[in-house]
Amino acid sequence: MGTSNGHRPTGYHRDTELMYGIEATTQPWPDAKPQEPLPPLRETVVGKARLDVTQIFRGKTILLFGSSGFVGKVALSMLLHRYPEVKRVYCLVRPGSGSTADERFFRKVATSEAFDPLRDVHGDGYDAFMREKIVALPGDIGRALCNFTDAMFDEIAAAGGVDVVINSAGLVSFAPSLESALRINAMGAKNVLDCARRLGARLCHVSTCYVAGQRDGEVWEDEPIVGYFPRSQVVPRDYGAAADSGELLDRDFDPAAEMADCQKLIDQVRERSNDRQHISMFREKGAESLRLQRRDPDDENDLKISVARERKIWMNDVLTKLGTERARHWGWTNTYTYTKSLGEQIILSDKTVAVTIVRPAVVESSVRYPFPGWNEGFNTTAPLMYLMLKGHRQVPMGEDTALDVIPVDFIATGMILATAAVLVGEHEPVYQLGASDSNRITSKRLTDLTGLAVRRVHREKADRGEDKLKSWLHGRFEAHSVNFDTFERLSAPMIKRTADRLIGVIDDRLPTWGVPRLHAFAERARDELQKVSIFTGQIKELVDLFKPFTNDHDISFRCDNMRALWARVTIEDQDKLLWTPHLVDWRKYWLETHFPGLQKWTFDKLDEEFGAKPKSVYTYKTLNELFEATVKLHRNRPALRLLRKDEDAEPVSYTYGQMGDLAWQGAGMLRQLGIGPGDRVVLMSENRPEWGLSYFAIVLAGASVVPFDKELTLPEVLNLVRASHARALVLSKRVVERLAGEANLAIPLGDDADPTWSPAHPAFAEYLARNVEPAPHMFAFDELLAEPDVSVGAVPPETKGDTLASLIFTSGTTGTPKGVMLSHKNLTSMVSKLSSLFTLYKHDKLLSVLPLHHTFEFSAGVLMPLVHGAAID
Repeated sequence: MGTSNGHRPTGYHRDTELMYGIEATTQPWPDAKPQEPLPPLRETVVGKARLDVTQIFRGKTILLFGSSGFVGKVALSMLLHRYPEVKRVYCLVRPGSGSTADERFFRKVATSEAFDPLRDVHGDGYDAFMREKIVALPGDIGRALCNFTDAMFDEIAAAGGVDVVINSAGLVSFAPSLESALRINAMGAKNVLDCARRLGARLCHVSTCYVAGQRDGEVWEDEPIVGYFPRSQVVPRDYGAAADSGELLDRDFDPAAEMADCQKLIDQVRERSNDRQHISMFREKGAESLRLQRRDPDDENDLKISVARERKIWMNDVLTKLGTERARHWGWTNTYTYTKSLGEQIILSDKTVAVTIVRPAVVESSVRYPFPGWNEGFNTTAPLMYLMLKGHRQVPMGEDTALDVIPVDFIATGMILATAAVLVGEHEPVYQLGASDSNRITSKRLTDLTGLAVRRVHREKADRGEDKLKSWLHGRFEAHSVNFDTFERLSAPMIKRTADRLIGVIDDRLPTWGVPRLHAFAERARDELQKVSIFTGQIKELVDLFKPFTNDHDISFRCDNMRALWARVTIEDQDKLLWTPHLVDWRKYWLETHFPGLQKWTFDKLDEEFGAKPKSVYTYKTLNELFEATVKLHRNRPALRLLRKDEDAEPVSYTYGQMGDLAWQGAGMLRQLGIGPGDRVVLMSENRPEWGLSYFAIVLAGASVVPFDKELTLPEVLNLVRASHARALVLSKRVVERLAGEANLAIPLGDDADPTWSPAHPAFAEYLARNVEPAPHMFAFDELLAEPDVSVGAVPPETKGDTLASLIFTSGTTGTPKGVMLSHKNLTSMVSKLSSLFTLYKHDKLLSVLPLHHTFEFSAGVLMPLVHGAAID
């Protein structure tokens, strides 16, 4: 039996003690603790035959589920790097829209930084090596047999079959819908088991240590699993009397019956969502949602889609609450751990497949593979640490509650070791992968270390001169742990309650009419309060979500089986598959490896999650849809106004309703003359409301607008009219009189009081007839916007997103002019993007200064304010 310093027996082989125990002279990674004693083994491995992992994997074929996940990528990379002797790895990948499983794997997975060690080894041959070893298969663990077809099974058998299946796929959200969690974590585990049985393969299934649920003390790997639930009478407890522990009768719980009951719940909720009361509720909410998106709530097609969305949201909310309620009744912390436990129990209930289960604790950044600090995605500590970095100072944590944190490369190591063990039939049913039994650290200590890391970041920024005062202040006021009572009274929950009360005051007490300036101020104040409420709500939800792990339960996961397995493998394999959580120096790891890793790989993604999000603005299919929706929603509000030079004179004003009526009249006039889809109409005028009315009249008729600069000379106008093949021209009084003058036309005196028509209009029409073939029709504003003979309701043509809306010309004085074609969708997409960046309210007024024929002015100065119900001067 091996000894430590020649004295106390440890149960490890002597070479393992010399490399990783108290006599070690080197460290397996630079920040590891030096000369730490090895954690004790429950049973000596000395005298047992060592396992040669290289030989075990030689020529083996593996089917891997979850290769696109954080843990799956590291495990696959480590397997191929450490044991290139494997024959083949089939990777299940859900095909994307328009891409095959192979394309998705090599574009999304194989390009990850997790595979950098393989790139270092193979260089330019990396892609060839990966394609030799990897076969991407389409599939979905949420479907029976993972959606594999008979042809796929036959093809795999013809290629030599599969020796072992590794399943690291799963839904890791802590608060998922019961439907999705059951489908992926419970039924998905069964589907993987069925697939392994069909392949004649063994199975290594990845779960989580926290299937232990709400309990304290040590959790052992040899505890019963099938039929387990945390409130069972047979679960060992280190606290309280049995009468006070909330125990339940064991005969009430059965995993298969539980899954059947969950499915009944899901079916019942789906059935409830189809009753008349709920459909009416969804219709009401769907219509309101359309109004908030500035869309027509009476459009049946749009309303149908919106109702389906509201139904889906309602079902998700109800099933999320039911899942949490059911999980907590049996003693689990959340739906995630509840359904993961059901998956374990279904797998271990089956005796036809050789199975081992790997249970990681809280997975965090790597210590050495693929390189120190590698991280990806949102894990347990990252959101809390991010909020502290962004200035959240009070973090509720238990005073002496262990948080079992384990670097991801140790998890990959455990998966590969467990897979090797199940391949040779020398495996245990469960391998827990944590650090709490050999290197305990509390959630409070990790919070304090995060505070130090954040302070360092701000001090370094201050030293560089970045936001010097702000960074200096942040560096002095360090984030710290508090109890939950202090958090509720003085932190995010208190701020959220205040913001919500003020929002309620604005909603309940603000008069609904007659105070436009107060309304405008209240709208802006409400938006800012809503942002505060959302952000502080996110903080509270996050804290509540992690409270069972960081405050409520002091739990220690025994990892004796993994320690013993690692102690048995060869000394070469012990280095390749390092399992030494006892050597993690938490201070160095947290400050020098984990926090910098999150800064580099994760925090930018959390900026998108917690930062101010661009508003989601609906993109109208056509300008016609945009116009009709905004007219309907804001019918009595002012839309277009022409300010007079005389400040005392009343402006010429059009409401949205008047704008709609006049534009449809103009469309009727055009269709009455046979001008419609495929035709082009020139619009040339100074900035005035009639310009906008005429533009919409033209597109509502189905024609395309050719906007001209009002300063174009007569030769330029003639050249562009010919080039555009215009069927008609709409000219303002000022423009037509200038052009008639350039043509030396004799024009009788007109009525100066009429701002829209001039005798120059018919005179210039005759001039065009002599100089342009075929002769285009001439419109003054009052002629175009007059009452047509045809019914306006019979006018609407079929207009699509790719229909030409505007044809905009560059200069064309002498040469061939160049036209830019803008479709309806081009313009509506531009408006959507602008609206997501700039906040406008219906009480706002915008002054249109640039010429309206400019695309920017038309989009930002006309279309965008119209979408919001604002007024344009």
